[in-house]
Amino acid sequence: MNRFCILSGCDAGYYRFLTGLLKSLEDLRADKVVIDFGLTPDQLAALASSPNVKVVRFTYPYDFPAKRQAGAVMPGFGAMLARPYLNEFSKDYEVALWLDADVWVQDPQAIEMLVSEAARFGIAAVPEIDRSYFKFVGGQHVWNLEAQVTERIFGREIAGKMYLVPTFNVGVLAIRSDSPVWNTWRQYLQKGLLRISAIDGHTRCVEQIAFNFVTRLGNLAVRSFPATFNWLVCLGRPAWDAQRRLLVEPSPPYESLKLVHLSTHVLDRIGSLACVNSDKDEQVSTSLDFFSIKALRDREM
Repeated sequence: MNRFCILSGCDAGYYRFLTGLLKSLEDLRADKVVIDFGLTPDQLAALASSPNVKVVRFTYPYDFPAKRQAGAVMPGFGAMLARPYLNEFSKDYEVALWLDADVWVQDPQAIEMLVSEAARFGIAAVPEIDRSYFKFVGGQHVWNLEAQVTERIFGREIAGKMYLVPTFNVGVLAIRSDSPVWNTWRQYLQKGLLRISAIDGHTRCVEQIAFNFVTRLGNLAVRSFPATFNWLVCLGRPAWDAQRRLLVEPSPPYESLKLVHLSTHVLDRIGSLACVNSDKDEQVSTSLDFFSIKALRDREM
C-alpha cells in the first residue's frame, strides 16, 4: 500500500488557485487526485498532462432539500460534500490528505508531518486558534454566530454540546483511509443536509460542523497542529519576512507559515503586509496567492 495521496478539487472559477496549489507541491513526490466539480475541457486537458495527477468525479449519493439550489448558486459546494467520501479515492493509500484548492504550501516538509501523525493516530487537523486571529482578540461575536449556525443545522442539543469548542478547519485534513470517522461523518452530514432549506454563507459549513461533532463527541483522537499549518488569512493577515522572503505569522516570534489558506473572502484582494526583519518600518502590497508571493519573492532576490 502506498503511504499517502493528496486530494483537492474545484470548479472552473477556482482553477487558477488549484494550479497554484499544484505548483507549490511540484517538488513533493506524491500522487495527487483532483476531483472535477465543473472544470472546463481545457482545464481538464491541462491537468491530464500534469505528472502524478489523476482527475476523478464525485456525485453526492443522496438527495436533500437544497441540492438543486446549491448546484445552481454554489457549484463549489460539491467539494464540501465530497470530503467525507475521500477514502473512496484513497483505498490504495494509508492516508488521504485533503487540501482545499485555495490552499498552497510554503513548506512542503509540513506535508510529511501531517501525514505521519495521521498514520500514527488516525487524524491530523488544525483548529482555528491563534493569538493573532481576530476572533480571539476582538471578534467574540463569531463564537455566538457559530453556535447559532450549529443549532440551525443540527439542533439545540448538539449546539449546546459544541458551544465554545474550538473548530477544526477541514480545508487541511489528513485521515487514515481505514479510520472509523468516515462513515459517521457521512451520516451526520446527511442529517444536517436534511434540515437545511438553502445553502448560504453559513450553512455551507455543514460538513465541517459534522466533522467537529463526530470527532469531539465521539472521542476520536485528532492530532492538533498549530495554525501555521493551515493559516486562515481571513482570520489573520500574515506578515512578510524581508530577510527570509517568506510569509510569517503577524506576531512574534514570526514563525514561517507552512500552508497558506486564502478562503473566499480574500482570494484576489491586494493588500498591505507588514514587514519584519527589515531595516525600515515598511510594508509591501500584494495578493496572497501562490503566484503573487512567488513574484514578490523573485523580485526581492
